[in-house]
Amino acid sequence: MPLRRAPFLVSVLSLCCASAWAETESACPAPLPYHSGPPVVRAAADPTAPIHVWAREVQTEKDGVTNLEGTAELTRGGDRVTADHMRYEKPTNTVEADGDVQFRNAAGDTFRTEELRLQLDTRIGEVGPSRYTVNNDRARGDAVRIEFLGPDYIRLTDVRYTTC
Repeated sequence: MPLRRAPFLVSVLSLCCASAWAETESACPAPLPYHSGPPVVRAAADPTAPIHVWAREVQTEKDGVTNLEGTAELTRGGDRVTADHMRYEKPTNTVEADGDVQFRNAAGDTFRTEELRLQLDTRIGEVGPSRYTVNNDRARGDAVRIEFLGPDYIRLTDVRYTTC
């Protein structure tokens, strides 16, 4: 009797695994084409580029601090930060943003979070729990914490990463 149940059990498991595989396959987008050309050159931040800010409300203080409220945006060269609220400190060239924050750098990496602090000249800063895409959306994931350690270095903590 156990011999008859074994083929039945294998068939049921095969059907279950096939349906689970089909569900996970549909969760991933179509694979990106293979890039066989020269290596992708990552753009560097331009420290001489002017900084532009936009928002529904902009308040500038005497000490060079600008507060932006409502659909706030800061751009510098190829870098762009958008958020619900933003504070830009000109003396230290630092931006603090909160509420639906998105930071996209000139290299094509995008970070979505609720809070960001970034020194624009050194590219040193941090964000809390985040979703990210890198290399112009060729890979993605999420992390509990992301630290920007300079123009070419990022440390991710409790990270998930995929290219599918």
